[in-house]
This record gives sequence, C-alpha cells and structure tokens, in this order.
Amino acid sequence: MVKSPPYEKTLHECRQFSLMNTHALILTLIIVIFLAGCTSVPEPAGPDISGYLTPIDSENLARELGSAPAGTLTPTEEQDILFMQEEEKLARDVYAALYEKWQIPAFENIGGAEQTHMDSMTVLVDRYQLESSMQDTQGVFSNATLQSLYDDLVARGSASPEEALRVGALIEEVDLADLQEAMTRTDRQDILQVYENLAKGSRNHLRAFVQVMGQQGIAYTPQVLSPEEYQAIVSTAAERGRA
Repeated sequence: MVKSPPYEKTLHECRQFSLMNTHALILTLIIVIFLAGCTSVPEPAGPDISGYLTPIDSENLARELGSAPAGTLTPTEEQDILFMQEEEKLARDVYAALYEKWQIPAFENIGGAEQTHMDSMTVLVDRYQLESSMQDTQGVFSNATLQSLYDDLVARGSASPEEALRVGALIEEVDLADLQEAMTRTDRQDILQVYENLAKGSRNHLRAFVQVMGQQGIAYTPQVLSPEEYQAIVSTAAERGRA
C-alpha cells in the first residue's frame, strides 16, 4: 500500500478542521438569531388618541348654515373670523413641521383634524364674503403676530420631542383662549356654532397631548389657561357629538 505523503495528510486534516469550524459558526449564528427573536421586547405602542381627534365636516357645516344672506358683520367680528382662520392654519403648520422633525404620530393625526378646523373657518369667510389674505404656503402668515408665533413655536418644538409635545399643548390652550374671547364679541348663532365646534376640538386635542406626555412621564403645567380650567378639561373624557 502506498502511503500518502505527510503534506497530503496534513492538507486533508486542515480541510476537515476548516469544514467543522464553518459548520460550528453557522450553527452558532442560527442559535444567536433564534435567541434574539425569542428575547426581543417590542417597543411600546403610543397611546391611542383616535377618540380625541375632532375633525369638522365643512361641507355639512356649509349646508347647515344655508345660503341665505348672513347680514353685515361688525369690524370686530370680521377681524376675529380672519384671525381665527389663520390661527387654525398656524396649528396645522406647526404640527406638520414638528411631525417632520420628530415623527411623533400625534402631530400628524391632530394636524389632519386642524385642516378641517381651518376649512370650517373658511366656510364663515365665504359665507360673509370676506377678503382673506391667508397664504397657502406652509409656515407663511399674513398676520405678523401669527408669523412671529409660528417661528417661535417651531424653534421651541425643535429642541426636543418633549418640548415639541409641550408646544402642541400650548397651541391648543392659546386657540381655546382666543376662541373664548371671540365668542364674547358676537351674538350671531352661525359664528358661535363654528367657534363652539372649534373650542370642543381644542379641548379634545389638549387632552390628547396631555395623554401622550403622561405616558412618557412628562409633567405638564398649563401655560395660558387657569389651573382650574385646565384640570376641568384634562380630568374629563373626550367630548363627543356632532362637530
């Protein structure tokens, strides 16, 4: 019998050893992947705020108000309508900017409802044939006060996700306070109906932001509303009914 040269035997043993190592490596990878799948913990889902979203059907609103002449507004009523239309745009635009920055679903969801709030104000603008100077471009406002407020809020909300959520709650507080003041300056039922719908939306959206912050352990103190009014809102359930 012819014996293999020593170097051929060594080469054969090396190949067997390498093959065994490859199999062992593959088996190890399979075990690691399996264990990772078994032990991984899914990230907690965000709170369900769908019950707090308060969209307004502007087409239905326009039908309810009817096409009859609405009469002549006072200068204050006219100014309030045009201001509130742009203020609803501010809420929508800030939420869009902060969603783009942080990808927090609450901003996208509530921002969609804010679009319908802006549309409901447009119903009043059209009904009274007012000349609106509201800009279509996101983040651009005709009213200098609202432009400055938008710039400030986006800058504040861009500092951190926590600060962004605080900005969201602040916007709803400001909206609610401005609506309440505007309601004291008119006795027209069509205008009051729209304002009351928007106020309900602001209260619900404030509840939503506070719930999101609460799940993340973020304490929130009201910045515009009195502590009593704030507690009366966040301690009660979402408001239902037609909007």
